[in-house]
Amino acid sequence: MASGGWEPCFQCENCDCAITSAQSWSTLQRKIVCQDCLSHVPSDAGVDPVSPTETWRCPRHPQKPVEFFCSSCGAAICQICAITHHRNQDHHVEDIEDVAQRHRLSCRDHLQQVTAKMDAMQLVEKTVEEQATNLGEHFREVERDIRAATAEEIRISSQERARKQQEIQSRFDKELKRFRDEIAQVDQEADKIKGEINMRSQIMLTELSDVNDRFYAAMQTNQTYVKDNMSDLRSMHKQLNELLSSGQKHIVECSNALKQQVTGGKTDGKTDEADSATYLAQLTRKVRFVRRHENRLIGQLIGLNRSWELKQRIKIPEYVKDPLFVTAIDDDLMALLDNESSQLYVASLATQKTRLFISSKGSDAKVWDCAPLKSDTVVCGHYNSNCVSLYSTDGIFTNMIPVPAGFHRFVAVTKDGLILSSTNDGSPTIYFIDPGNRILLGKMTFPGKTISGIQTTPSGHIVVRTGNAEFTVVDSTGSIQRTVDDPDWAGAQCGVDQIGNRLFVVYYKKGKTSINVTITSLDGQVEEKDIVSFEVSSRSNYLSRCAMTSMGSLVVCDGDYLLEYRRVVDFKHLEKTLTQGVPKSTKSSQ
Repeated sequence: MASGGWEPCFQCENCDCAITSAQSWSTLQRKIVCQDCLSHVPSDAGVDPVSPTETWRCPRHPQKPVEFFCSSCGAAICQICAITHHRNQDHHVEDIEDVAQRHRLSCRDHLQQVTAKMDAMQLVEKTVEEQATNLGEHFREVERDIRAATAEEIRISSQERARKQQEIQSRFDKELKRFRDEIAQVDQEADKIKGEINMRSQIMLTELSDVNDRFYAAMQTNQTYVKDNMSDLRSMHKQLNELLSSGQKHIVECSNALKQQVTGGKTDGKTDEADSATYLAQLTRKVRFVRRHENRLIGQLIGLNRSWELKQRIKIPEYVKDPLFVTAIDDDLMALLDNESSQLYVASLATQKTRLFISSKGSDAKVWDCAPLKSDTVVCGHYNSNCVSLYSTDGIFTNMIPVPAGFHRFVAVTKDGLILSSTNDGSPTIYFIDPGNRILLGKMTFPGKTISGIQTTPSGHIVVRTGNAEFTVVDSTGSIQRTVDDPDWAGAQCGVDQIGNRLFVVYYKKGKTSINVTITSLDGQVEEKDIVSFEVSSRSNYLSRCAMTSMGSLVVCDGDYLLEYRRVVDFKHLEKTLTQGVPKSTKSSQ
């Protein structure tokens, strides 16, 4: 028997196309035809659609009716076909009525299922229409709520905007009043400065008048000296004329006496004036201009004999209990750390005012060190955190970069913009970090050392504080060049010259309480010793670093003040050279 899902397939006897059921056949043609062929039969041809089982003829034996169906071949056959061509075991032959009845039942079942599905779909359609009506009403209600809420928000926003405008206007009026008061104060100070300038001008005019009087007095003295010398020369000329008639011997004696008078006893033809001019030329050739790294149009003259003078003292506020000078963020802002509260402050050299930069209250990640990363970004190391943080120059946190285990207190920035980070827990390792991708690029170890500070130079060198009074210089390839130290240093910190690639070492001298600053090269050679000296107050418990700005300011901290020193040309040295002549060491080297 065929399965319930099988459907018989027939072949049109007119066009040989396959059809799934007998559509109709003509009493004239007595053939099973498809619908297309049936449409071409004339209307008067007597077409009579009849069930295939009534007068269905075998395609192979037209004189025989169809009585069987071979499910293996899918063909309706007669009795002769069943016992001849479809009799082996490969063919499954059934009575045609049984097959037709089975398919009738299957069609009836399918019809009932389709009817049930149609009823269900009509119910679903009705439900959907009802839901659509309900949803439309719901959406209109939601829209009304949104419009009402929007109107309320607009009303509240308008009120808030009006309040903010009043607040801003009030603040603006206060700031305007403050600015006007400050302008009035500046005008008063300007008037005061003008008065001082006028007073100094009077003093300078008085001094100039005095110098002028002394100049004329010196001129008169020189004129007298010249007259006396001319008188002596005339006398010698007279004596020479007299000696010309006295013989050759007297002529030679007179010539030697005249040379003695003119050269001042020198017989080699070199005068003090010539030696002084040569020495001055040598000093002048040493003077040259050094431009800062990255081709910025600023720099300084080196090679001049200069002295360091205190330009200003900036008072450190009392609320900074234990001040420690950390670094120069730029040429104006100096970073100060309060060791007691772990608050980081910045002091301005221009305004002499100090403000809070980064607050560590309520945070375990207390700031310990910082360094400028870009013109608007500062990188900070922390007392007890496995990360380094990035802040804007306004003190606003912008990002955090995780680092290997350890409290990364000390930070620096290379000339290529990489962050250097090290710990103070005895780990002699410096990590190189790419701040853009926030990834670790590498590390450098210092076996047997303890790192307690990092600084970099414009030439790419890294200066590492590896002892209480010891600095290790590493070149741009990572090779250790040398150790910079001195037996007189009881404890030392340093700052890096941002132009000349030199170290400004701040140190306690053994057996002394004062602090001195000495300039050394990266090779450890002392270039200028003890350029400044100052006492430290008991308010500060740690020795601070110093900073050398690109504008030539040396900034140090004595615990109560930030001291700004500037170099001035030592004209007294040049004046002494002109008046006293060339030093013996210079003469001997010529």
